[in-house]
Amino acid sequence: MYKLLIVEDERWEREGLVDFLDWASLGIEIAGTARDGIEGLEQTLELDPDIVITDIRMPGMDGLEMSRRIKELKPHVRIIILTGYGDFEYARKAIDLRASHYVLKPISEEKLLEALRKVRDECEEDVQSKEERDKLRAEVEEHRQLMKEKWLDDLLFGTLEPKYIRELIQAEGFVSEHGRFVAFAISDEKQGRFAERLKSLFTGPSLVSYSDKRSGHLVIVIPEPEEQPEEYAAKLGARISGQGGLLWPADLKVGAGAPVDGLLRIAESVKQAEHVLAYASFWDENGVISLEQTERERARFLSEVADFLHKGSQQVKAIVHSVHALDEAQAVASAEELFHDVMLRKGADGDYIRHYVSGLLFELSVVAGARQDEENGGGDPGEQLYLLPTLASNKAYSLQYIKETIRALREKRDGKEDYVIRQVNRLIEQKFMSPDISLKSVAEEVFLSPNYLGSLYKKTTGHSFHDQLAQIRMDKAKELLASPQYKVARVAKEVGIPSTSYFCTVFKNAFGISPGEYQEMLHRK
Repeated sequence: MYKLLIVEDERWEREGLVDFLDWASLGIEIAGTARDGIEGLEQTLELDPDIVITDIRMPGMDGLEMSRRIKELKPHVRIIILTGYGDFEYARKAIDLRASHYVLKPISEEKLLEALRKVRDECEEDVQSKEERDKLRAEVEEHRQLMKEKWLDDLLFGTLEPKYIRELIQAEGFVSEHGRFVAFAISDEKQGRFAERLKSLFTGPSLVSYSDKRSGHLVIVIPEPEEQPEEYAAKLGARISGQGGLLWPADLKVGAGAPVDGLLRIAESVKQAEHVLAYASFWDENGVISLEQTERERARFLSEVADFLHKGSQQVKAIVHSVHALDEAQAVASAEELFHDVMLRKGADGDYIRHYVSGLLFELSVVAGARQDEENGGGDPGEQLYLLPTLASNKAYSLQYIKETIRALREKRDGKEDYVIRQVNRLIEQKFMSPDISLKSVAEEVFLSPNYLGSLYKKTTGHSFHDQLAQIRMDKAKELLASPQYKVARVAKEVGIPSTSYFCTVFKNAFGISPGEYQEMLHRK
């Protein structure tokens, strides 16, 4: 509904206009009335109408002066001038005032309706134009924001083209890209959700970034503070984890980079800060960690690395020996000792420790055989270590791997034939959909001859390998046939039988009904 204000000094005409038309049918509601131009201007400012109908001659302020002021203050308002024949030339001034229309008195319903419909159409055009402008403005703002985020990422990774630096620093409130800047990396398990609140802690300009490329932490860039970066980071950490802060003190990890000359070189400081934070995360060091601190620890480790590797090799041998002997308690105790010694060497890079521990897991995988890795979830167990962020999680994974390796070895030794059958059944479950699976191919995977495996399987389970394979395929076929979108030929291929006719024969032999009849029976239900 569009809002209408009626301005008329004659009471009977003012009230008559209120009842003159069925305003609601025109999509118009009367927001108010006014007795003269002064009151009309006040009501316009208060009610913000879309349309004003006004007489010209009124005491105090006439309709033309009021219209002029309304257009200055509210350019979007549409104005309809009411005028008598004697005021016709006078009313022409309304054109200069950008009045939308004028209607001669005495007012006829037809003429007023004609003017109102035109004004209403103009209002609708205004609304549509505004919506289009707002949409375009929103798209421009969204594009600008995306570009700003890309420029920020490029800056922090050292790939920003210099021509974009000016637009980025202006958007973030920096005076210049020159001067000295420093970066901090802060652990953020909330995945960037407090980035804006964190930005509010800085009184001056700052860059705060969280992206998929740096999952788990935020990067902050500010002009170099007067105090040392570590001292500033400590104060920042206190604000972050203080009363009502963004993180608990026990969760806070801050890595500080070294100051650099010029914002275009900030990627150097960012890389240092992220390296320090990765160190803090791996070793579970809370608080503010400086680059100098990590370098001191690294130098100490390098001076002790030969002793560490020598002792470590003895510990690895002890673990492998205990696993061979199925002595879980001793194997775990030796592993605990190894990780205790690792914990004393905090100068080592996290990936160095992962690589070192992966050597132990590789030796255990050789002891257990390739099948053990598949039972533990597949893949190289050493590779799994690189997916774990902390030394504690690497330790937990390694201890569990040791226990699982001993369990697998015990099963193999206590019941080798049962172990082989479990492996065969697992392979059938995994590969039944392949037309290439056969007794020969499975026998090769469990390192047995086809004849021996075939007789062993029949003796242990009471039915043949091929019967088990067919049963698995037919059970899966019944599941697929329950869906009308699966045709019989497609189901045959899905369960590893390329020949539709052969599939139908096997299915009917198994269930006494053809697959097509089975599917039709299900759909009738």
